[in-house]
Amino acid sequence: MNAKTIIAIWEDLKSTASKNEKLRKVGEGIVITYDPSSGTRKIGIMIDIPWDNTMFPKWSGVLFSMKTYALPTEKDYIVLELSDPEQSNIFAFVCFDLIDNMGTTKGSQRDSIIQETISQWNHFFRENKTRLMSREIQQGLFAELKFLCRLLESNLISNKEAAKSWKGAERAYHDFQYRNRVVEVKSTTGKEPKMVKISNEKQLNDNNIAKLLLLATSLTTIDGGETLQTIVAIINKKLEMEQILQDEFTSKLLKYGLKMEEIEEYPTGYIVENNQSFDVVDGFPRIIEATNGVAEIKYSVLINSCSDFEFTNDDLVGVFVND
Repeated sequence: MNAKTIIAIWEDLKSTASKNEKLRKVGEGIVITYDPSSGTRKIGIMIDIPWDNTMFPKWSGVLFSMKTYALPTEKDYIVLELSDPEQSNIFAFVCFDLIDNMGTTKGSQRDSIIQETISQWNHFFRENKTRLMSREIQQGLFAELKFLCRLLESNLISNKEAAKSWKGAERAYHDFQYRNRVVEVKSTTGKEPKMVKISNEKQLNDNNIAKLLLLATSLTTIDGGETLQTIVAIINKKLEMEQILQDEFTSKLLKYGLKMEEIEEYPTGYIVENNQSFDVVDGFPRIIEATNGVAEIKYSVLINSCSDFEFTNDDLVGVFVND
């Protein structure tokens, strides 16, 4: 089920609703509903353990509640209700993301995925909607999308595997993960000495990871360079025959903070000055453990100090996807 189908269901329910809430079961423990009394769109998701009010996030434009549906036996559902009609399309992608992530999971695993997915959207719905992404966030997103393009073009893994490997929008520790291998993408537009910012002690920690790779992308801003709009269009073109993957990609962009209707508000053009790939192993300059009483570790790594761990950038995708 894709986002367009979800919107179509709401429209159909609206056209046939009278006074009472109209609902349609779209999966095991999932209902899409329309409430004519308030004129609102909703989704209900069955959960094992009911949420109390303290667990409901405070989102702008979306309300959370609990409700019991008898389908056919009474079960508890968490209900998300759209309260801002201007966010109808975005709400459809939230619902799509929840349904897509749950898949066929059951019980406590299902509950965990619901909580995790909602947590991933917290950043978007708690941010000031009038504020565009900062230049630093734009730059980081551009660098990640450039690597995603490389994965899609490599033909070493499927489009589905490539698209699903991108984790940067999900607030994960690492930007890409394929099986038990990860790539952390860092970007810089600064002058020499080149350095990349590490935001916590987990990013370069390779414990329980088969291979941890660091991609340092040096960008230069230039009129006429490649923009976020350009690279998003390229990726969508590569995924055009796979609507579910396109919707997953759009959901990730939203979670990152990029709305499609605002994409022209990011006109900065980039060219990739240099890509450098590193194998993060023992001896690599990093902080991977915080001592007692130390929190929120942030530091920078000088790229020129990592030459002993550098390998040919052209080999990066192959090293990432091959066991």
